[in-house]
Amino acid sequence: DRSLQGTALLFAEKEHFDDERQAKATRKKMREMNWKRKGDSLPITSVLKRCAVNTSNSQVATSYAQPTASIGDHGDGSDGSDEDATPPMDGGLQGLKDLVKGDVEVPKYTGKQQKSSLDVAMVYLINAEKHDSLMCRRKVFDVSFDNNAADSDHLDCNKEERLGCKWCSITPPTICCDIHHPEHFSQYTSHIEMLVNMPPHSCIPKYQKTVHDLALQETLDDWREQKTASTYGRHHLNDLGPSLVFPNAILDWILDCTHHRKIQSVYDLKWETGWTDAEVFGEKVITLIKQHAAPLPSPFVTTPLRSISTTSFSNMPPTQSPSNNQCGTCGLEGHNARNRVCEQHPSRSGQNKENVMLVQHLPT
Repeated sequence: DRSLQGTALLFAEKEHFDDERQAKATRKKMREMNWKRKGDSLPITSVLKRCAVNTSNSQVATSYAQPTASIGDHGDGSDGSDEDATPPMDGGLQGLKDLVKGDVEVPKYTGKQQKSSLDVAMVYLINAEKHDSLMCRRKVFDVSFDNNAADSDHLDCNKEERLGCKWCSITPPTICCDIHHPEHFSQYTSHIEMLVNMPPHSCIPKYQKTVHDLALQETLDDWREQKTASTYGRHHLNDLGPSLVFPNAILDWILDCTHHRKIQSVYDLKWETGWTDAEVFGEKVITLIKQHAAPLPSPFVTTPLRSISTTSFSNMPPTQSPSNNQCGTCGLEGHNARNRVCEQHPSRSGQNKENVMLVQHLPT
């Protein structure tokens, strides 16, 4: 069928696009300006100290005053080469013809790192829409392969027909490229959304599985098998198993979170497990969780008070009265021999007393 047309899709790395090269050159320029600012902002005292230390080599010492950007160290993967030796594209198709014929020398890559060289025509093909002198990818193909100089022998193949052989004639395509007919290539465009980092899931402590946990596990296993067979086919279930719906690790984590009542909605299910199909099959899983989850404990729980046992006082040991001191001199209780209460304490007798008042009896 000569009405059928083929579509070629070419994938290129971002470093071969002109806008990425311009951004790379801008970063390199900003980096060099930052290095110059750091060199100009060095204090004079620090420069003099370094010069004094390196007096034996003045050239090395003065190099500290104006540091420059390092050639071999770049934060964006560049190594100081001439922008990966890209050919100038200002000449348009004529410039491409000169490059293909060899009239213009292509700049060579002078970097230290080994990089795979890209064909000149591929650079023109990738950036055709960025230059007004090109604006067509098919023209790049025609110039690169010299299609205009190709001769067709369809007239010699069938001379009886005025248009020649219909099988050998080259039919011009109705669709040129994505620049001239972008509506025919809209189905191949893709917009990859940045994944939103989900917050970390809950930390589940160790526990012992109950009857409700085992029943939920068996129910989810049966549901996984049925959903895998109905969605992907029985042959995929036999070959790959029920993990196509969600793997065993997600199943175990669903059981753990259900035991601690961490999953109450589809959002909780996606947040805790990171399951990509939670929005598709999440409602059914939530229904199964609510059917087989352990019942909530009743908030009205009566705890019986501890009974107080009556103890007979007759069994209690008798209280002992404190023992009184017994004096060793007089034998009475309630004091000791050194207490002045004792009748026989030395202070009550006149013997061995100091400061005794002498009474002189005078004759009458």
